[in-house]
Amino acid sequence: MTHGTLLSCIGLFISAQAYTQAPELAWQRCLGGGATDYAMSIIQTPDGGYIAAGQANSVDGDVTNNHGTSDCWVVKLDPAGALDWERCLGGSDLDYAQCIALTSDSGYIMAGTTGSTDGDVSSNHGEGDFWVVKLDSIGNIVWETSLGGSGGDIAHSIAQTTDGGFIVSGQTTSMDGDVTNNNTAQNYWVVKLDDSGGLVWERTLGGDYGEGSAVVFQTSAGGYVVAGWSTSENGDVTNHLGGWDSWVVSLDGDGNLQWELSSGGTGDDYAFSVAEATDGGYLVAGSTTSTDGDVTGNHGGADLWVQKIDVDGNMVWNTAIGGSSYDEGYFIRPDLGGGILVGGWSWSSDGDIATNNGEQDLLLVKLDDQGSLVWEKTLGGTLSEQAFSVAVNDDGAYLVAGITRSNDIDVSNNHGDGDMWVVKLDPFGMGVQERTPVGFDLSPNPARNTVRITCPEQQGQATFILSDALGRKRFAHVVNQPSFDLDLSGLMPGMYELTMFGAFGRASERLIVE
Repeated sequence: MTHGTLLSCIGLFISAQAYTQAPELAWQRCLGGGATDYAMSIIQTPDGGYIAAGQANSVDGDVTNNHGTSDCWVVKLDPAGALDWERCLGGSDLDYAQCIALTSDSGYIMAGTTGSTDGDVSSNHGEGDFWVVKLDSIGNIVWETSLGGSGGDIAHSIAQTTDGGFIVSGQTTSMDGDVTNNNTAQNYWVVKLDDSGGLVWERTLGGDYGEGSAVVFQTSAGGYVVAGWSTSENGDVTNHLGGWDSWVVSLDGDGNLQWELSSGGTGDDYAFSVAEATDGGYLVAGSTTSTDGDVTGNHGGADLWVQKIDVDGNMVWNTAIGGSSYDEGYFIRPDLGGGILVGGWSWSSDGDIATNNGEQDLLLVKLDDQGSLVWEKTLGGTLSEQAFSVAVNDDGAYLVAGITRSNDIDVSNNHGDGDMWVVKLDPFGMGVQERTPVGFDLSPNPARNTVRITCPEQQGQATFILSDALGRKRFAHVVNQPSFDLDLSGLMPGMYELTMFGAFGRASERLIVE
């Protein structure tokens, strides 16, 4: 049976596992010092803990060894959210991280921006550079590289590619140095690096008026999808609708443009996150102030805006979520149990948003696969919170990271002006410790071509789903026996998650493919 057939066979089974109630707050952690500190990215680590990356302006509290104005801040937490270690990375100028990802050697790759020329930063081309840093498993720098020209170059996203290298995206105002063919004052800039940080190729994308790129990932077909926003009407951009448009671009494996899609209306429309959908095509999250064009159902102000796009760049559906105030979606990813997770922040307390604690609240939304609202959850205090990243934990919970300025209601132990805020939400409505563990064994792990899965507690039929680090389902397998061999041929080396669904519940294990 093919992998595609297996996935179609389990659709109803997975839908039955979906949770229709909003998750409960399991724990929250404020991390930082007396100044403003925040997280832009969080992922689960192989030991069951978490690693987050963002910016530290503090020189006290949880923050040590800040090099200057601000540093990239990498924070490692244990499974309960306690601080394992933290690293300030940068120099004496402005440095900040936007994304961190796992690498196939159990280390990390971080992307951000540096204005420094000292400290951990070996070189800088001008106003600000892409800064890519390879870390080992305990946060030591393996290598770092600065990329850009004499203008401003800001990296927003990074991912490891199937050849062991890396793809980075952001925006550039440079027209020299590492940057070629910039069409305007600011274009998308996509950079392919080898496994040591060497430049393989780079592409600028856009028109004469300006673009900003938020995220890039490698597709299962080997190309790349880049998302952000554009206000151009020429160059690589077609069908400009007005103001800023959501702009999604597909590239082949060598960085050549395959298709591009401008979407939105006459207002301002942005794409801040893109992910590969489990049923094919792409999911895009951002915000919209439009009430025309592609946008229907805007509740007022700005709404969180979600689009489903097919593999050829055609819009399949879109939905606006929010209330009468300002609501924004900053991240999106498929939920392992089915449906779509979207998050960001909300000022509203009407429409789709039931409550608001004051100013902006962290917002997490669950949609079904057709874009209908399943549940929404707001968290925060009387001041402002924003969520910038979500990870799906191997126990089925959600880890959300961003910033809080509050110290009441859902928030406690804030260190100062603004803290990195990490929140664990439990869809089961109980603490992890209260659940009876149900597990399975993988041998060998790491594995190359085949791994044996043994289920000592299996009772009846179970479904196993293998997902990559971006949450994309690679294949599924339905079994009735206590052990079986899983073929891994064709998978790139890296970190995967194998999740078992059955009548007894759900369990997950990390699998390393060499």
